[in-house]
Amino acid sequence: MYRNDRFIVTYEDTRIKIVLRSDASSHDCLKAFLQADDFWRRYLKRGKRHDRNRALLKESYRYSKANFANFVREADEKGWNTNSVLLRPVGRRVVWGDALPHGR
Repeated sequence: MYRNDRFIVTYEDTRIKIVLRSDASSHDCLKAFLQADDFWRRYLKRGKRHDRNRALLKESYRYSKANFANFVREADEKGWNTNSVLLRPVGRRVVWGDALPHGR
């Protein structure tokens, strides 16, 4: 999971946490939030409070991958601008993988 993505969604201590890579796009942010929303719905039905809920994270990841294009298309058809998402634009971002400066 997340090998080729610019975000990570985790669950810990009754909180969903989204980590965005420094070069994450608006669509990456939307994918992360779509996964987080799906995870939360699954968690409310069968999640465990003091557990990482990895199975639910995997299911919600697959859901977001399978449904993101349709989600964006429907949002665009309804007049939403999905190419410019303002979600805590000054929030913390991290660097990993191919986003690392050369020599590290």
